Amino acid sequence: MVLSSTIDDVDLQRLARQLQQLVSNNSCRKLYDPDPIDYRVIPHDEHDRQTAADAMNCAADILKRVNELIEHSFDLRR
Repeated sequence: MVLSSTIDDVDLQRLARQLQQLVSNNSCRKLYDPDPIDYRVIPHDEHDRQTAADAMNCAADILKRVNELIEHSFDLRR
């Protein structure tokens, strides 16, 4: 979430919040400063099939949006 906020893209920030809410552990969720995930440690949370599918779709949307931003950035440089 922190990285998405530095890009200043509302859609990317929304998607990052959505993914954070899907995969974060409910017991450690902050009110809203979601950056509790330590990416050096693989989380051992268990999610049901639907939550996992929703997280995968959200991650795919994030990747698509990042690719769009990169393509747009390269188009501006030409």
